[in-house]
Amino acid sequence: MAYHRDILEPAAGVTREIGFYLAGLEEVRAQTISIITDMTSDELAERFTPAFHQIGGLALHLGECEYWWTQAAIAGRKLTEDDVKFAHIYDTTETEFALKGYTADDCIAFLTKIHQCSIDTLAQFNDEDMDKVVLFEQHPDPFEGTLRWVLHHLVDHEANHKGQMAMIKRLIRDGR
Repeated sequence: MAYHRDILEPAAGVTREIGFYLAGLEEVRAQTISIITDMTSDELAERFTPAFHQIGGLALHLGECEYWWTQAAIAGRKLTEDDVKFAHIYDTTETEFALKGYTADDCIAFLTKIHQCSIDTLAQFNDEDMDKVVLFEQHPDPFEGTLRWVLHHLVDHEANHKGQMAMIKRLIRDGR
């Protein structure tokens, strides 16, 4: 009898330990993408209630956060106006998603580009960097943290919003 296998392999292009964190993020990201892949632009922009975020806005928010954490926090780059525009920094969950005219494919392409930026940046680090404590000065509330914490935080953040997106999708499609 053949069994289904669920095995994490480290992501390519980075060190082994960083690769395992990225593999975890990529597994959850694939689940996020499976939620949005069949959604219409109207569904991505729908607010089930005024207090609910839009799924499309949440998808952009995931990319926005991944970009900020890898580029500003980890790499210590000062984000330019081009970076802010590219990554939809501060333009995700509060902006009306319909105004962007994005499709599910656009969201998926955006998340893919952002993730490649993360891989390119993380390739510059090694496993010894995982536990070095650094000051994240660009955070609105500056704090000390480690690369390991940031990578864990990205997986946790994605998983939380993935669940939120799945619930909102169910409510949009089945909840009325």
